[in-house]
Amino acid sequence: MCTKGKRSSSEDVFQSHCDVLVIGGGGVGSSVAFWLKEEVLDSLNVVLVERNITYLRASTVLSVGGLWQQFSLPENIQMSLFGAEFIRGIKDYLGDVELHFTPHGYLTLASEKGAETLERNPRLQYELGA
Repeated sequence: MCTKGKRSSSEDVFQSHCDVLVIGGGGVGSSVAFWLKEEVLDSLNVVLVERNITYLRASTVLSVGGLWQQFSLPENIQMSLFGAEFIRGIKDYLGDVELHFTPHGYLTLASEKGAETLERNPRLQYELGA
C-alpha cells in the first residue's frame, strides 16, 4: 500500500499480533479456526493462513478423498467423526465454501498376525458410529 509516493510500513498493512495462528486452511485448519472463534471467546484473535485463497490446492482437496475413522481408541474415532461431519457440512459452518471434496473408501489389509486387530477394532468403530 503506497501513500503520497511513499511505501507505508508493514505495520499499516499487516497485523502484528494474534492469539492463535492456524497454518493451512484445509478441513482441519478451517475447523480449528472456526471452532476457536465459535466456542472459545469472541475476543480471541484467530488468524488462518492459507497459501491458496481458492482452496483448490488445500490439503483436504489434494487428499485421496478419505475420512479415516478406523482407529482403535474411542477418542480418535470420535474426533474423526466430528471432523468428517464438519467437512461434509462445511457450507453450514463457513458459508459458500467449496472444498471440492469427494470421499472415497479405503481397503485395509493385514498379515495373519494383524488380522485379529482388524476383526476387533470394527466392533468399537461401529459402536461409536463410524
